[in-house]
Amino acid sequence: MLVGIIHQHDFVYKSGQKKRNTCMIKSPQLNKEVFLMDYYTKKLLTLTDKSFIADEHWLEEKTINGIPHHFIKGTWTKPCHTCPHCHAKTLIKHGTYQTKTLLPKFRQIKTVLLLKRTRYRCKTCLKTCSSSCSLVDKHCCISKELKQLIALDLTKNISRKHICQDHFVSDVTVQRVLDKYTKQVKPSFHYLPKVLCIDEFKSVTSHLGKMSFICVDGLTHRIIDVLPSRQLDHLITYFKQFSKKARHSVRYLVMDMNANYGKLIQKVFPNAVIVTDRFHIIQHIHRNLNTLRIKK
Repeated sequence: MLVGIIHQHDFVYKSGQKKRNTCMIKSPQLNKEVFLMDYYTKKLLTLTDKSFIADEHWLEEKTINGIPHHFIKGTWTKPCHTCPHCHAKTLIKHGTYQTKTLLPKFRQIKTVLLLKRTRYRCKTCLKTCSSSCSLVDKHCCISKELKQLIALDLTKNISRKHICQDHFVSDVTVQRVLDKYTKQVKPSFHYLPKVLCIDEFKSVTSHLGKMSFICVDGLTHRIIDVLPSRQLDHLITYFKQFSKKARHSVRYLVMDMNANYGKLIQKVFPNAVIVTDRFHIIQHIHRNLNTLRIKK
């Protein structure tokens, strides 16, 4: 029998009962106090997978290089029955190993999951493997949930440096997350809006230049795509990927007074007419008035 010791209440549980409120138990058989991770703690840490079993003393606090750490210790118990290499069902246990997975911070403290996993060896192809883990992608040390949080922060008006510092990751990790999610969002090359707005904006410096190109649906204000270059050759090559029907459906091309963009009408959008947006017209008039005022 295990006796639960809680500051607010005292409970006695029989073996096999679900210990919902137990934070510490004392076992007469072991003659020691054992700290258990209950269901609600697992839910708080998003470690509710049934294959995850926390250790007796599952939490360790350390300070490394002046940064406080929370180390959560546990075991991944999901078995592996089929070899991923030869698909034979001749796997045998071949020792254990430990992985380090960075979790989302808890109370502004860096949190790391130390997970013991079973290594399996195939008697047919003699290769080793392990069971899949729902918490982290294969060959990765960043949890899936943390990647999602980084992706959400990338949608906000904050710098990548701030994201790195906030989640205790490198800039390379943030870039990989950005690349992963941008590849999943691909434009459809079978549709273009009736009103297409195009413009350039200053972005990062690359071999293609400092200015990037953006095109937006003029009616819904939905971003269609962002291109790394505003050069005419790149734009023509890009828009040629769209079907002929999609390109011919564009009736209005809203743009600034860049003469090069007008050539898109001839080669890509034959049914469209150029519309100069009011902002650039007013900006052009304002600049000329300032020039005239300074001369006088």
